[in-house]
Amino acid sequence: MDKIIGQFFSMRMMTIGMFLFLIAIGAATFIESAYDVQTAKLFVYNATWFEILLVYLAINLISNIFKYDLFRKEKFATLLFHLSFIVILIGAGITRFISFEGLMLIREGSSSNFIYSSDPFLWMKINDGKLQYVYKEKSYQSPQYFNRFNIDVEFPNHKTPITVTFENFRENMVDSLVINDSISESVLDIVTDGMSSNYLGKNGFIMLGDLSMSFDKKDAMPGIEVIEENKKYYFKSVLDIAFLPMAKMREARQNGFEVSDSSFTIVPANSKTLLESATLYKVQGQQFVFKGLIKNAKKMLVPASKKNEGIDYLTVKVTDGEKSKIVDLAGGMGQIPSSEIFEFNGLTYELEYGATKIDLPFSIACRDFQLDRYPGSDAPSSFASEVTVLDPKHNVKEDHRIFMNNVIDYGGYRFFQSAYDPDEKGTRLSVNHDALGTNVTYIGY
Repeated sequence: MDKIIGQFFSMRMMTIGMFLFLIAIGAATFIESAYDVQTAKLFVYNATWFEILLVYLAINLISNIFKYDLFRKEKFATLLFHLSFIVILIGAGITRFISFEGLMLIREGSSSNFIYSSDPFLWMKINDGKLQYVYKEKSYQSPQYFNRFNIDVEFPNHKTPITVTFENFRENMVDSLVINDSISESVLDIVTDGMSSNYLGKNGFIMLGDLSMSFDKKDAMPGIEVIEENKKYYFKSVLDIAFLPMAKMREARQNGFEVSDSSFTIVPANSKTLLESATLYKVQGQQFVFKGLIKNAKKMLVPASKKNEGIDYLTVKVTDGEKSKIVDLAGGMGQIPSSEIFEFNGLTYELEYGATKIDLPFSIACRDFQLDRYPGSDAPSSFASEVTVLDPKHNVKEDHRIFMNNVIDYGGYRFFQSAYDPDEKGTRLSVNHDALGTNVTYIGY
């Protein structure tokens, strides 16, 4: 037995272990380049076999220190080499199991005390009006490595067993309009303020500001409901809607008159009215035009043409007794998820897949965001944020300026200037919480 243990923790096995480690991280680099970070984590970085390999290397290094009596003066360099690797592995373990990263979004003139995690989480809340069940777990997914799961939900006083199981995962999907003679459905072409078409299919919806517009959707949110009757389309709104035929608007402008609000006809709330094409509709500060009907068309999720475009979809099956429901969760790694809320067998479900909120013990306020461009170009040359750290608990109020290669450190968190909002009125800061892991690793270096 002693001989086997001696061979297992020999320098030869140490060399083999180091060789396997180098092959693994090299393969992980190629996997990440060919696919994505999640795939590399599933196959290598977060794999159990890789963690066992690192633990084995650490134990072997410690064993060799005593086996070869490296505490002698003439072997100091070799001892230092072994200790360095051990400390680096400890630092890597702290980073792997304790630390986290995320993104903080702050609009000018406001503050934030939370970040969105860079890791994707499956989050679920179930309630019956009195009691609730909450589940949150990190969940990496990849089409090359389905990370299947089966969650048994123990909801109090519920008579039938509930399970949530993995069904499918699709990566980098975009919502696109597909036109094909084999498709029997049709979609409505709704043009909004930005002069862009929004394709509204049956049982679907689009957002007009804060107002939902749905088309023959059974569980539609309160808003504008479009209904098909006898090959004509009608709408009913929870708010008054004003409309004006485009022909009258063009006529007034050709005669040099301004189109006033009095020119519009008001449709009272909750009244069913014919949806006319070539007509401008106004509701709650939003405008839209029904451009027409597109036949043999359907909105479908299709793979994006470029890598890192679109969003991921995790499909789960919710089973309650003999009943089941398929749910698509849009989100993914680094994506702020959208909630799927529905009633099922007497319970209310809310599910998300993507970044989760992580509360911070202090706040960051954005006083001003500054963007400079190259002369004669719209290309940004630099951008910076004037921010204030607000920590009432420790009576701290510190002003800082964050820009490229100039970070701020506070409370074990490091903030980097990474991006900004499309309207240039808000900043986006990358946040790293790994002070302990980083410092331990640096000591190893």
